[in-house]
Order: sequence, then structure tokens, then C-alpha cells
Amino acid sequence: MTEYPKIETLYNRDEQTHKVIPGELRMAEFGLVNRWLLSEKIDGTNIRVTWANGTVRFGGRTDAAQLHATLVAYLSNTFTA
Repeated sequence: MTEYPKIETLYNRDEQTHKVIPGELRMAEFGLVNRWLLSEKIDGTNIRVTWANGTVRFGGRTDAAQLHATLVAYLSNTFTA
């Protein structure tokens, strides 16, 4: 089994609920970054979630990729501006 290095989360989490505490950075140096590019492959699906100028957009591996309507609905409810 392959072991991957731990990736620090951006924000602290509430110890009881484990929910993210928006605005409470886990490490002070995270506040020095103006722009973040994040990627993670989940269940073999290539999905892009882009947030720019207050707008959230979704895409696949390429601009021509077509996403299933159920997946787009889930993403829309999960990733909001």
C-alpha cells in the first residue's frame, strides 16, 4: 500500500465538530499566499472547481469534458461562493 505525505489543512477545525473555522489559518505563513492552486483526484474522476472574482465554476480534465448532471448538482451544493 502506498503511503502519501500528510497535507496540512488551510484552516483550523473545531475540536468537537471537526468543522473548518473560516478565517482561522492553521499556520501563519498561509496568510502570505495571494493565490492558491489546489488539486486532488477523487475516485478516479478529474474535476476542476475554480473560484475567481466571486464565481464558482466546474469542469472536467479538459474544457470539452461533459459532467453528469447529478455530479454538477452535488458540486453546486458543496462548493459555493
